[in-house]
Amino acid sequence: MKLFFKIFGIVVIAELVLGIAATIAQQTTDNIFVGTICSLIMQLLSLPLSLVSRTYPYYSTEPGWIIAVMMVSTYLIHAVIVYLVYKSVKKRSVK
Repeated sequence: MKLFFKIFGIVVIAELVLGIAATIAQQTTDNIFVGTICSLIMQLLSLPLSLVSRTYPYYSTEPGWIIAVMMVSTYLIHAVIVYLVYKSVKKRSVK
């Protein structure tokens, strides 16, 4: 369980940094390539909730607490995926 919380913390920090950097870069540049890359980064960070609605979780017009719940659930889903991949890779390398 300790490992999962470490992974969750890393995922939260990494996604916040990537999200802020992508948003700032997208707003401050007129380069189409950079804008496209930043848009792709934001789409990847918002999966799987963006499959429900394109505005979820970052550009939603819902109340703040609902956005916070959606962001935390997105981080949890990403952390679980990273944790399971880590466990399966570690298990294979032990054999």
